[in-house]
Amino acid sequence: MTSIKLNMDGINETISEFQRLSGESEESMSRIINDALDDTQEIAIRGIKSGPASGQQYTSGGKTVRRSAPGQYPMTDKSRLQSSIKVKRTAPAPKMAGSVGTNVQYGKYLEFGTSRMEKRPWLRRSFRKAIRNIDKELKAEIEEAKK
Repeated sequence: MTSIKLNMDGINETISEFQRLSGESEESMSRIINDALDDTQEIAIRGIKSGPASGQQYTSGGKTVRRSAPGQYPMTDKSRLQSSIKVKRTAPAPKMAGSVGTNVQYGKYLEFGTSRMEKRPWLRRSFRKAIRNIDKELKAEIEEAKK
């Protein structure tokens, strides 16, 4: 399975800070992590569905399709990759780990490339976009707990 696992280093210290401030720390952290996993899935699906596609054009099943260029989200012609992207929710504290990914074999080839094909990263790119503001969310939760 091609997947990204979200493990947060320092999670125990952050939970301790939450617990000092509020009794809802584990629930808050779990919600933030699950939101990041859901966002990763959504961003990946949207990227695969919408392109851009500026690669080579070819015919498949009587349809003309345009491939993605190296470095772009992979384009879909049968929706198999995008419909296979699944989220596994976080485990309970203190581990708090979840994953998002696909069991479609070619997902990893698209992500990392092969000796015959340049990569079309879709999962790591989506994850980076999804966690862009996670630090702000954590700080907001801590500030809210202080009130």
